[in-house]
Amino acid sequence: MVKIRKLIQALKYFAIVLIFIGEWAHASSLFQLQFKNTGNLDFIYSIYELPPDMSGKVGAMGSLQKVTELGTIKILKDGRIELNSNEDKILALVVEAKKQREVDFYVSPHSNNQPQYDLDFRFNCLCYGHVYHLEKGKSWFRILKLSTKNLESKIKKKNEVIQLSHDFIEIEKNKK
Repeated sequence: MVKIRKLIQALKYFAIVLIFIGEWAHASSLFQLQFKNTGNLDFIYSIYELPPDMSGKVGAMGSLQKVTELGTIKILKDGRIELNSNEDKILALVVEAKKQREVDFYVSPHSNNQPQYDLDFRFNCLCYGHVYHLEKGKSWFRILKLSTKNLESKIKKKNEVIQLSHDFIEIEKNKK
C-alpha cells in the first residue's frame, strides 16, 4: 500500500512537471502596436499580418487604392500580435486620412511600456527619421517586421503585453 501511495505521489509530481514544460514550450509574447495622431492629423491606422514569404519586402512602402493589393493578409484586431520565441512576423501598416488630402509626415521613435525587454525583440518599423507622403485619395503602407528572441522566458506575468507606440507628426507645408 505504501508503494502505491509513493507511486501515485510521484506520478502527480511528474504530471505537474509535464504541464509546466508544456506551457513553457508553447509560451509566447503578446505585443500591441499603437499608432497615434498628433496635431491636426486625422489618420486611420490598420495593421495586417502578411505571409512569411514577404520578408524580402520589409521596409517597402508606397500608395494603395485597396488593401488587397498587399496580397493575402489577416487584420490584427487592436494591433495585437502574439509571437513565439525566435519568431518573425511580417506586418503591413496601412494609413489613410479621414479627409482626402495630401499629407507629409514623419514618425517619432517608438516607445515601449516594458523597456526591460528592449534587447529581446527587434522591430523594423518606420521611425527612422524619414519623411513620408500620403497621396490624396489613397492609402499609404509600409512593410514591418517584428522578431523575438527568448523573450517569453523573461516575462514574469502571464498575459503581460508589450506595447509599442508610435506618434505620427504632420509636416506643415511652410516647414519643409
